[in-house]
Amino acid sequence: MSETVEAFIEAGNVALKAGDHDGAALAWCRALDLDPHLARAHNNLGAVTLMAGQPHLALPCFMNATALRRDQPGFWIGLARTLVELDEPARAAACLDAARQALPDDQALQAAARQFPADDAVRARYSGLADRGGATTAATRLAEIEGLPLGTDAAAALAAARDLVWALPDRPGLWVVLSRLAMACGDLQQAEFHARRAIMLAPADVAGWHALTTILQQSPVRRRDAERVLLRSLDLCGPQLRLAEMLCGQLMSDDRADDALAVLDGLPAERGGDPARWHLLAARLLDAAGRPEAGAALFRDALADGEAPHATLIAAAIFHEHDLEPGAWLELRQQAAALGADLDHPDLHHARARALLRTGQLDAAEEAVSLALDGDLSDEARRGASYIAGQIADRRGRHDQAWAHFETANRLLEVNWEASGVCDHTMPLARLASLDARLLAEIKSGNPLTRTPARPKGAEAGADLAFLVGFPRSGTTLLDSVLRAHSVVDVLEEKPVLIDALRAVIPGVSGDETNFTEAWLDAVEATDPAVLQAAYREQLASHVDDAAPGQVIIDKLPLNMNWAAVIHRIFPAAAFILARRHPLDVAVSNFAQDYAPNNAMLVMTRLERIAAFHAASFDHFERFVGWRRPRLAHVDYEALIDDPQAAIEPVMSMLGLSWEPQQARFFETAKARGRISTPSAHQVTQPLYTRSRERWRHYKKRLSGPACAPLRARARAWGMEVD
Repeated sequence: MSETVEAFIEAGNVALKAGDHDGAALAWCRALDLDPHLARAHNNLGAVTLMAGQPHLALPCFMNATALRRDQPGFWIGLARTLVELDEPARAAACLDAARQALPDDQALQAAARQFPADDAVRARYSGLADRGGATTAATRLAEIEGLPLGTDAAAALAAARDLVWALPDRPGLWVVLSRLAMACGDLQQAEFHARRAIMLAPADVAGWHALTTILQQSPVRRRDAERVLLRSLDLCGPQLRLAEMLCGQLMSDDRADDALAVLDGLPAERGGDPARWHLLAARLLDAAGRPEAGAALFRDALADGEAPHATLIAAAIFHEHDLEPGAWLELRQQAAALGADLDHPDLHHARARALLRTGQLDAAEEAVSLALDGDLSDEARRGASYIAGQIADRRGRHDQAWAHFETANRLLEVNWEASGVCDHTMPLARLASLDARLLAEIKSGNPLTRTPARPKGAEAGADLAFLVGFPRSGTTLLDSVLRAHSVVDVLEEKPVLIDALRAVIPGVSGDETNFTEAWLDAVEATDPAVLQAAYREQLASHVDDAAPGQVIIDKLPLNMNWAAVIHRIFPAAAFILARRHPLDVAVSNFAQDYAPNNAMLVMTRLERIAAFHAASFDHFERFVGWRRPRLAHVDYEALIDDPQAAIEPVMSMLGLSWEPQQARFFETAKARGRISTPSAHQVTQPLYTRSRERWRHYKKRLSGPACAPLRARARAWGMEVD
C-alpha cells in the first residue's frame, strides 16, 4: 500500500467495513501522521473509540474534528455524545447550543440540541465545552503537575491533569503532559491520542511530535510509524535537533546509519539547536557507517572554523569516549589551546582526566580530576568525575580514598536517577523472581516445557546459536574478544535482540527491559516457539549479515542469564556460555563502574543490592541448568587470564570448533575494531594482565559484613578463597 493520506484513509474505511475497528483506527492514525489537520480522520477515530465504549479516548478526537471543521454537524453530535458518556450533559448542551446557532438549518443538530437544551445558566457557565473562568488557576496547577518528579503517582497526576481540560482545552502543553502521564500509566493509546491533540493545536511545536514518537517507539510494530512521524515533524517544525536526534537514533539502532546520514544531509543548513550537538550526531552516524575518522574530522573542522571551543571539545569527548586510543581528543584539545581557547573549565578538566587515565598518565589525570571536582560541575558530571577519581586512587593503592569516591558517585547516581523516579533498582530482582517462580512451578510439575535434543542440529532448534551470559563485570567482554578472533565466530555485542523479538510478538510493554507484567509473561509462555523463533531471527538479521555455512553466531548480553529458560524454550539446541568470576571481585568491579543508568545498573550502587541480585541470578540459572540440562560450558575469568586456550577449550568443543592461533592474540583483534562500547573496552585491547584478579582483597573490610555473605558463600561453592 502506498503511504499517502488517501491510501491510509481508504485502508481505514475498508477495515471498518470488515468490522476491524482496531485496523481502521491504526490506518487513520497513519493518515494523521502525514496530515495532523485531517478532520475526518480525527472524527473517525472518535467514532470508533466511542463505539468501543471509550469516551475518554474519543474526547480529544472529536475536539480536534470540531476545531478543524466547525461546519460539520455530525462532528458536533459526536462530541456531544462523548460528553454525555463522560457524565458532562451540561457541557454537551453548551456545545450543541453553540453549533445549533452556527448551523441553524441542520435538522439532526437541531434535534440533538432539543434533547439536551441549554438554558441561561449553562450559557453563563460554559463557552462550548470550556469553562468560562478558572484558566489562570488551572495554568498554575498545570505548572505544578509539570514540575512533579517522575516517580510521582502517575495515575493520581493524570486524574488531576484531566480535570484541567475544561479550563485549558486548547493549551498544547496540557495535552503533552496528559500524554506523558498516560504513558507512565501504561496506557499507550490514550497517550497517543493526547499527543495527537497537542500536535493538532501546535503542529510546528516540537513537544507534541516528541511525545508522539516516544510512544510509537515503545512498540516494535510501530517503529515504521515513528519514522514516518519524525520525517513529517522535521518538515513542519524545521530542522530541530531534538527531532533529528530521535530519528537518527532510531535509524542507527536499526543498523541504518547510511539512511540517517542521508536524512541529515537533506536538512537545511540553518538548524535549530547547539551546533556542537549537531556535530556529535553527525559524527556518531559516520562512526556507525564505518567512517569514524570522518566523524572525528567534524570537530577539528569546527574548531578551525571558530566555533565555540568549550562546547565542541565536550561533544568531541563524548564521541571519543569509545576510542581505544585516547590520543585524538588530546590532540583536539591541543588544537584548541593553539587557537587561544580558554581551557580552564571543570567539564574540560574532567574530559582530560578521563583521557589521561586511559593513557596511564596517573599524575596528570589526578591533577585534572582534582581541578574538575573543585569546580562547578553538574551533578551528573560530578558523578562521572568521582568515578574517575576513584579509579585513579585505586590504581595508586589508596583504596580507602577510592572507596569514598565510588560511594560519592553512587549516591549521586541514586539521587539523580532513582530518587527522581526515572529508574527503580527493585524491578530487576522482582522480575527475576517472576521468572524464577515459573521455573519452580515447571520443576514441581515434573514436565519440562522443552528438552535439549541429544544431537543438536538445525537452525529451527537454534543449533547455530550460542548465548554468552554472566553477571556484569564477570569477563564477558574478554571472553567475547577471544571468541570473535576465531575465523567462523560472529559475536553480536550487547543488543536487546531477545527482548525486542518478544515485544514484537507480544506488544503492550514498553521502556526498560525489566518493565513487564505477569500477563505479558503469560502471553510469552502461551506463544508458539516457532513464532518466537521467527521474531528472534528477524531481529537478529537487522544486526548481523547473513551467516555463511558453518558460521557460529554468539549473542552476548550478560543478563540474558536470567532469561535462559525462555531462550531455551525458543531454541532448545542453543548453546550457553557462562562467564564466571570471583563474586567478591564482581561486587567491587560493579560498585566502581560508571554505568549508563537503567534499572539493572541502579542495582550496582550498593553492596547489598549487588549481593542479592548476584545470588538470585545464579540461583535461578543453576536451577535452570539442573532441570533443563542445556548445552552449556562455563569459563572462569581467573582461568581465562591464566591460560586462555585451556580455559576456552570446553566452549570450542561444545561449538564444534578448534582453537585457532590468532585467538591468543585477541587484543590485536580488539584493537583492530577501533571502538568498543562496553565498559571493559580498554582492558580487552591489552595483553592479559592480573591487575583485576583478587582486587577484592584491597577492600576486604568493606566486603566482610552480612550484606556480602551470599557472595562469599557462592565463592566457596565454586572453590574460591574468601579469606
